Amino acid sequence: MRQLCSEYTVLRDGKVTASGKAAELSAEAMARVITGADVAEFHRARKDHGAAIELSGLSFSGGGPVDLAIGHGEIVGLVGLLGEGPQELMRALGGLLPIEAGAVLIDGREARLGSPGQSLGSGIAYLTHDRIGEGLVGSMSVTENLNLGNWPLSLGWLVSGAGMNRRMREARGAMEIVMGSGAQEIGELSGGNQQKVLLGRLLERKPRLLLLDEPTVGVDVAAKEQIHRLIDGATKAGVSVLLLAQDPEEMQRLVDRVVIFSKGRIARMLRGAEITIDAIAEARAAR
Repeated sequence: MRQLCSEYTVLRDGKVTASGKAAELSAEAMARVITGADVAEFHRARKDHGAAIELSGLSFSGGGPVDLAIGHGEIVGLVGLLGEGPQELMRALGGLLPIEAGAVLIDGREARLGSPGQSLGSGIAYLTHDRIGEGLVGSMSVTENLNLGNWPLSLGWLVSGAGMNRRMREARGAMEIVMGSGAQEIGELSGGNQQKVLLGRLLERKPRLLLLDEPTVGVDVAAKEQIHRLIDGATKAGVSVLLLAQDPEEMQRLVDRVVIFSKGRIARMLRGAEITIDAIAEARAAR
């Protein structure tokens, strides 16, 4: 917002609480006027990672071939214009677009892809950019949405209500989900809390590769920082991440490496000190 706007006005609880010139606010100050409290901005410490996941000659609807190694616990940011390959790669790995050629190796073993179920079974979990249309079932409760597709069982085949409630309690505490109760309809939660439920559902499966397609779209600044810390915590447990985010500042703060796409293929990469907000923004605009 600070890059686009000359002035700002903040509404909280239906009232104007602050206004002024956007250039005079730091990111921390902007977070403070929006939320009414101090919000610590998250910056991930970059380091080298040993390769764990390999995309070899991967061709898919909308791009390829792509050759890419992703490190154990590494966050790799994908940059490119709409239709240039990054989102198509994400959705192909998540089983939502067909893979035409190539292979994905996870710890040396070839993953079975072709449907969301096969991707999940191979250890690849996709967080959609469209949480309302593709991620949530609005008529279901928060607890049901958290356990969707990964129901805890008892007696070998019955869905365990106790298991569902236990997962909900654990996720609520670990992810700071703000809600009335687990029985509340998911649509009554804020966008940030809905996104935490979706992320919690995927992390419960203990994926090897987590695909994050705009993970903080439509969430408030405090939830955004919490989600960033949850992503970083997952990488410390060994999860590798592919991240797609339109906000260059968000990407700069999170990723270990940036992969730039053009016409469906990898054009170049940014590493270390090369990963700046300006470099990411310029790479996104270039063809």
